[in-house]
Parts: sequence; structure tokens; C-alpha cells
Amino acid sequence: MISLLRNSQELKREGVYFMWMDASPGPLTPQSHSSGTSSRPSHSPGTSSRPSHSPRSAQNLGMAECSNCKFLAERIKTLEARISVLEGQLEMARHPENHTLELEAIVERMLDKCISDGEFQQAIGISIECRRLDKLKEAIISSDNVHATLAYCMIISHAFINRREYRSEVLLLLVKVYQDLASPDYLNICQRLMFLDLPEGVANILEKLLRSENKDDAMMAFQIAFDLIENEHQAFLLSVRDRLSSP
Repeated sequence: MISLLRNSQELKREGVYFMWMDASPGPLTPQSHSSGTSSRPSHSPGTSSRPSHSPRSAQNLGMAECSNCKFLAERIKTLEARISVLEGQLEMARHPENHTLELEAIVERMLDKCISDGEFQQAIGISIECRRLDKLKEAIISSDNVHATLAYCMIISHAFINRREYRSEVLLLLVKVYQDLASPDYLNICQRLMFLDLPEGVANILEKLLRSENKDDAMMAFQIAFDLIENEHQAFLLSVRDRLSSP
């Protein structure tokens, strides 16, 4: 097991210093003694001035130490996760016949730890990378702000998933999570459905909103229609129109 921390003496011997450690003493400069008259320090009979330590400087020092400790703790968590992945890869290289179950167990523990610690963005990244859509959905639903987490997943999906087939699977999962919310975001749902080339889903949402007795739903339907027109996907718009029932 790779050690994550070393004691402060080993770090100092290697020349590594943190802001929360005492500063290393600088090199001692030997005093030059000339053959002439030596000058001795003069001590005036007056009042001696002592260094003043203001409460503000002590408070700033304490805040700096606390900030560095938090940063170090987060770095340790990140290193622990990376070390777990490296250990799994090493074990896979040594015993390729048993790597599947062991690697799955490592990923499972890592994802559970991220979700339990509230590291939802990290859990989302690992879930997408490992193709664990079940854990991706669990991380989204468990987050404090589901709408913001879904928006983050949208950005990650378009930016980092290169294979169109897999990206479509992720977006379809996000659409289902959107639809299961108490107040679905129909605008985002229709945009994702257009990207997935599912005009029937958009037509069903427009029908539902237009037939609602709530005027806000009708306004939302018009907003969705305007956004779809701005995308200038003519073939998709015609497919949606053909699936709408006549008034």
C-alpha cells in the first residue's frame, strides 16, 4: 500500500514545506571579524522596543492554516481515489484472469464513498467513465440540487463523451430523470429529445402542455416551439408537426 503522508521531518529533508509548517531557517551567515576595531552593539539606556504581535495577524495566520488544512485534506481524498484505481490496474495486470470482479468491486466502493461523502460531481465523472449508468442516476438523485446536477451532467456529456451511441444512452437516462421530477423541465427535455432525434417525445409533451387547463403550460409549449425553430432543424420540425393531432 502506497503511503500518502510522510512525517514532517522527512518532508523537510526533501525540501518540501507547506504554509502551515514553520518556515525553514535560512542559511547562517558567519560574521566577519576584521583586524581593526570591533564594533559592539550599543545598548541605549532608553526604553527597549519589543516586537508587537497584533491580534489581527494571529487571526490571519489561523485562517491561512485552516485553509491549507482543508486543501490538503481534499488533495488526500483525490490521491486516495487515484491510488485505488492504480492498485486495481496493477492487480489486473498481475492476475488478468480475476481482474473483472476485483476491479468492479473497487469501482463500486469508490462510487459509494463519493456519494456518501457528498462528492457528487466526482461520482458523476467516475460513473460516466466506467459506464455505470445506475450509479450515475443514484448520484443525481442523491444530490442536494437535482436540477443543477442534471445541467452539469448535460455539459459533461457533450464535452467529454466522444462516442455518439454512449452519449445518447446517457442523455436518454437524463431525460428519464427529468421526467420523474415533481416539476419537470420540459424545455431541457425537448432539447435533449431533439438531439436524440425523438420527435414523438416532443410531440407528446407539446400535446400535454397545450391540452392543459393551466395557461402557463400553454405558454411553455409556445416557448418550446420557438426554441425548436431557432435550432433550424427542419426535418425534425416536420416530424414533430406530423405527429401532432389536428386542433
